[in-house]
Amino acid sequence: MEAQTLIKERAYGSGRRAKAMLRTTFTELVGVEAPIQMSGMGSVGGPELAAAVSQAGGLGTNTVAGLTPNEVEARVDLIRTQTKKPFALNFLIPVVDTEAVKAAARACRVVDFFWGRPDAELVRIAHAGGALVSWQTGSLEEAVAAEAAGCDFLIAQGIEAGGHIRGQLGVLQLLTEVVEAVKVPVLAAGGIGNARALAGVIAAGAAGARIGTRFLAAEETILPRLAGMDLRVAAQLVVGREEEAFLPRLAGMDLPKIVLRRAGAGRVEPDGTG
Repeated sequence: MEAQTLIKERAYGSGRRAKAMLRTTFTELVGVEAPIQMSGMGSVGGPELAAAVSQAGGLGTNTVAGLTPNEVEARVDLIRTQTKKPFALNFLIPVVDTEAVKAAARACRVVDFFWGRPDAELVRIAHAGGALVSWQTGSLEEAVAAEAAGCDFLIAQGIEAGGHIRGQLGVLQLLTEVVEAVKVPVLAAGGIGNARALAGVIAAGAAGARIGTRFLAAEETILPRLAGMDLRVAAQLVVGREEEAFLPRLAGMDLPKIVLRRAGAGRVEPDGTG
């Protein structure tokens, strides 16, 4: 299934009510059609998926953590060959390179930061290059700090999220606290993969949702190629029940990561190597 189908049919439904719901402070700020930001998703997302999400009307996001400025520019060129619509580039604070941030800010609509305390200097650098800035946060304190640092919109990440989890609360509890405390748009992240979930967080005050795992079923994801599995098997990962999730340790990194275990996907070892 293509990312475009996931966004236009699966993510937010159809009809007059759905179209009205698509107009939020986030969509107006960023210039996208759907109140959806793809999460960075590390190595399993890839520039093709980010471009496909943007082309379908969401905000595609590609992780450039650890890349040099030249590599960032090359990544931008690759994305631009597939879409002319807004996209985001994601940085992880432990490996952030300010020169790479400058290169990203000159080329993308949104520079996205995660996994570290909000830094006003990084926000200033990104703004100076002409980009908007988003920061994914895991607590009320961090969200307030991100707004104070000058971020244009925030992401409130709950414990339901996949990938690197910074949140300590359920997404609805954290979202409720954050939207009452800040004035900038807030996206909800964590366990949001269909129209009802998106409508639910918007009703709770979010300006949209940050979605990752759901896009692993898209044809453009590179997960099947990385894992050597059929796309149909990869798609099973995103429909796993919550009780099938567990938290392994990444090799050499003390970062939690959600893995969904499904029949036919092979055994996933505790170290997350599969």
